[in-house]
Amino acid sequence: MALLTINLLPPKIKAARTQQLIVMIVAAVVIGLASIPVSFYVIKWKSVISLKSQAERIKKDSAEYGGVIEKVMELEAKEASLASKLDSIDKLVARQWMWIKLLETFSACQSEAGDLWLTAIRSKALLGADTGKSEITVEGHAFSVASIVVFQDLIRKSEMKLELIRQDLPPAKIGDVSVVKFMFTYKVKG
Repeated sequence: MALLTINLLPPKIKAARTQQLIVMIVAAVVIGLASIPVSFYVIKWKSVISLKSQAERIKKDSAEYGGVIEKVMELEAKEASLASKLDSIDKLVARQWMWIKLLETFSACQSEAGDLWLTAIRSKALLGADTGKSEITVEGHAFSVASIVVFQDLIRKSEMKLELIRQDLPPAKIGDVSVVKFMFTYKVKG
């Protein structure tokens, strides 16, 4: 069965309604298209507000950490200063150790050599190509050249690694006794 529809609207009203329907559709499309940029603007505005609040929070946090950062920098400067002081102390201790070891070496070599005695030990710091080294001059007397040779051999074999740069063995007299006066000059690091 087919239904029959009868339109009793006058054509003017029908045209007006059709026009009204078209206007409503166009208005909805325009409003829909206009809402797209507005929605992008709203999203951008919310993002800007969120970023501003994050920036303010970061500024606040950095202000709190500012004192800590300054303290850390101050501690790093103190650490560097202490490191240089410790380095200086280590160098001084090594230098003092070198002198103790040097005097122990001379003492041990003197007692093993027998009939010789030391009268003076002098040092001076070297400059130029030998910066950081010292020149050690050892003076003494012996009853025989053989004792001096033994003394020299013992020093050469010691762990001090002394480099002989000059030696002098003039004859001398102490009272009525003839002796050999010796003077050795060594170069040593430290």
